[in-house]
Amino acid sequence: MPRERFIALCALVLLSAGACSSYPKRIDIWPIYFHEEIGDRKTTEIIWPIGGSKTIPGHSESGAWPFFTTYKDDDKPGYANACNGIYPFFVNRSDKVDSKLWVMPFFLRTSREMPDSDRDIDYMVFPLFFWGTSPPEQKHFAFFPIYGTLKNRLARDENFFVLFPIYNHSRIGSRHAKNILFPIIAWTYGGGRRSHRVLPFYTYYKKEGEPELWSFLWPIVHFSNSDGTERVPRHMFMIWPLFGWDNDRSKNRTLALWPLFSYDSVPDTDYYNWIGPWPIFRLQKGRELRRTQIWPIYGQLYQKGMHSYYLFWPIFRWEHKDAERIEQRDWSFALFLYNKYYRDKVANTEAVRRMAWPFWRYFRHHDGSKQFVAFSPIYYWDEFGFERNYSRFWRVFEYVDNPKEEETSYRFIWRVVRYDRLGKYSTLNVLGPLFRYEHEEEVQTKFSLLGGLLTVGSRGGSGVFKLFYIPFANGKDPAETN
Repeated sequence: MPRERFIALCALVLLSAGACSSYPKRIDIWPIYFHEEIGDRKTTEIIWPIGGSKTIPGHSESGAWPFFTTYKDDDKPGYANACNGIYPFFVNRSDKVDSKLWVMPFFLRTSREMPDSDRDIDYMVFPLFFWGTSPPEQKHFAFFPIYGTLKNRLARDENFFVLFPIYNHSRIGSRHAKNILFPIIAWTYGGGRRSHRVLPFYTYYKKEGEPELWSFLWPIVHFSNSDGTERVPRHMFMIWPLFGWDNDRSKNRTLALWPLFSYDSVPDTDYYNWIGPWPIFRLQKGRELRRTQIWPIYGQLYQKGMHSYYLFWPIFRWEHKDAERIEQRDWSFALFLYNKYYRDKVANTEAVRRMAWPFWRYFRHHDGSKQFVAFSPIYYWDEFGFERNYSRFWRVFEYVDNPKEEETSYRFIWRVVRYDRLGKYSTLNVLGPLFRYEHEEEVQTKFSLLGGLLTVGSRGGSGVFKLFYIPFANGKDPAETN
């Protein structure tokens, strides 16, 4: 055994020695170690696919996937900086406006820049403690469900509670709502509205300029108390779910066996909307609007700037939008095949997204760059999450082309076969250094086997031949031929 280990170590040393190159700067004993520098681009891989780092203009990443990773982006929308630990259990993301730190499911910290340049900072130790600071210098603390105040949370400006759900007082602007034994007893006031309820016995609601709305034995009996003099008169009555009507200046609605049957119309227009039995049949017509639905067999919708239809939902769906600034077309088949086309009429650019889930996904971006990946098992595209942290384990093929940067790359069978092109320089590798082809336009072309044990090619118009790393013909320096 010691002898075999010594021989293997010697072979590895020789292989790594032959895998070093002056241009580009490279050490290649992949998948154990790989390092390459081409211009302002650096790539390092250690025991691929676990460790490594990558730096290109506008982007850098490093980590030990999937245990710990860091990313920094200068040219993409969304979170510019990210640090992840076994995503999504530990995430720290930030950009110039927002930052978010969470340790799922126990801890969350968010920070948002407000219009007055102050920051809204909140902490949560789930599910008991909540605290933070809201501009201008308003601190809040809550020990749920015992006692506390939350600010700018749960769609409320302020939310105070004592032994929730026994007592709760919330506020949105000048509107206040108080609850006892939430949601049974409640009353609201301020902001031109007032209401009170004792469920299920009755509810009352009144908004300025509109009629009173009542319900008894909620949710069974509902009606409005209108004399027609309000700014927005409304006549409504319903014995839920048997029948009812709801009429105002904008619409007339009749209901029966809700939600099975309903009919809407708009006064002084030809608009109508018939639903019944829901969700199977729907017929809708109005100005620049037509809809026919026999779900799930067939459905079609025409409206201004949009046309869509489906057959045997969700088997096939097609949609076309044409607005002043954009045009968009997309279709899907059985949720597995998907195609989306997007055109920006102002910038005169196009983008395409295609998917055959879970096999492959293709992108063509507005800047002309392209990307094709296989496999793609996550149905939705989570570029900053699962794709970044786990895709290297399931992507058996990847193609990237960026014409603006004159950059193209292929990765086949994970990275067993690897092709890269940057400007005039290109390289093809099979099993790391075991086979390599290099080409630099008007400079050199080389083939090498076993990390350079055998190298043939041309350089500066003359031949290159090396055997056991011994140069028998080394070509000419291109500068000498000019």
